[in-house]
Amino acid sequence: MLALFSNTAIPLLLALLLALLLARWFQSPTSPLHLLDHPNERSLHQRPIPRSGGVAILAALLLGWSLLPAVAGVGWIIAGGVFIALVGLWDDTGHLPVPVRLLAQTLAVALLWSGGLAVSSVPLPPPTLALGPLLGGVFTLVGGVWMINLYNFMDGMDGLAAGMGVIAFATLALLGLLAGDLLFAQLTLVLVAALLGFLVWNAPPAGIFLGDSGSGLLGFLAIAFALLAEQRGIVPLWIALTLFAPFIFDSSYTLIKRQLRGERVWQPHREHLYQQLITSGWSHRRTLVWGYLLMLFTAASVFAAAYAPVVVQWGVLLFLLLGYSVIALLIQRNGGD
Repeated sequence: MLALFSNTAIPLLLALLLALLLARWFQSPTSPLHLLDHPNERSLHQRPIPRSGGVAILAALLLGWSLLPAVAGVGWIIAGGVFIALVGLWDDTGHLPVPVRLLAQTLAVALLWSGGLAVSSVPLPPPTLALGPLLGGVFTLVGGVWMINLYNFMDGMDGLAAGMGVIAFATLALLGLLAGDLLFAQLTLVLVAALLGFLVWNAPPAGIFLGDSGSGLLGFLAIAFALLAEQRGIVPLWIALTLFAPFIFDSSYTLIKRQLRGERVWQPHREHLYQQLITSGWSHRRTLVWGYLLMLFTAASVFAAAYAPVVVQWGVLLFLLLGYSVIALLIQRNGGD
């Protein structure tokens, strides 16, 4: 613990401060990255708000990570994160066609694959089904692109996506620390610090949004650190991914529902569960508080499952799935379509 504090205190502080200061600066009309997100019929905000917060987080990460020892060993994660954030910034300044974005996202995830990170088995508790190199690579690409997009889908309300990141990545950091992996804990804690600095200005009423640069970066880092946690023997892949289960469930549930209706699933909409709560009359703060409580409960359940017998792990996974399903049905019944 002492080694973690002594080697990480300065990177954490600098990452937090830089994200805090840049996110504040980007809100100024004099900033070169004052990129406005104008409200439309699918938005939850009522006034134009800057959407360049992802750049603040990226800069804070690069500064904090550069001060860590042995960080060169995860250079492919950093390269992929920079690439996906820059592509997102390009999309924030104009509009990239869907095929171009998907290609860029696939290339970013391919960097993970080329760096030795790939899905090796179906991400479920034991007994697991092993995947060969080719099928594992396909799972990695498809799952990685989906994680990037689901984070983008869920970045539609003040404080939600950044708060999900703080809770999930902080839990990963704790799991890494308990496993004795100091570098993994440091990497994730610097990310948490950058998110906290940004969250100061992103909490309701938000003064700045993540934008595609930020949501894409967080989605990419979610799959990257989940794969890295499994590779380094910290936790199995399903444990790391389940930390993001509130986002995974909401996005997947909404996608399937829209697909069954024959709608264009890639088009923006206001049908996510959290959006339906807002449109049914809940305030942003109330929705966010309950969202955080769900995320914290999920993180605590997953953390406990990581050290529990297999039968308990299956019980936790099925309980969370049942719980999310009940919540979805209640939202649909009381405020959904």
